[in-house]
Amino acid sequence: MGLHFSFDRIGLVILGGSTAMLCVADSIGLFAAGRVLQGASAAVVWVVGLALLVDTVGPDEIGAAMGYVGLSMSLAILLAPLLGGIVFANAGYYSVYAMAFGLIVLDIILRFAMIERRRLEDGLQKSLQDQFNPI
Repeated sequence: MGLHFSFDRIGLVILGGSTAMLCVADSIGLFAAGRVLQGASAAVVWVVGLALLVDTVGPDEIGAAMGYVGLSMSLAILLAPLLGGIVFANAGYYSVYAMAFGLIVLDIILRFAMIERRRLEDGLQKSLQDQFNPI
């Protein structure tokens, strides 16, 4: 089947690269460039993630699904600085970035493993056509 690259996966790779840039930055210019790239790539990942949610969840469940997404983001904004501070105090500077890299890698793996509804339906339709229209 080959690898299927899309905006979300490319955005995640850029997010990882910009986070690495922030991790090793030693000047204000590099910090600023890394943060701009991180913000832009995170926006791409966020928007594509919400679009996937809308495509996957039916219209009757979209409100509840968006509520869970909003709740999880609020909890992340609340708990991430606390967790980052605890990890920094106990394990050091690079350990905080290791958590971020771990989450980015996990997201990349899960998005490559994910089968989008549109691609699944196209595959099923092709399979049915092949089954009923033998060559």
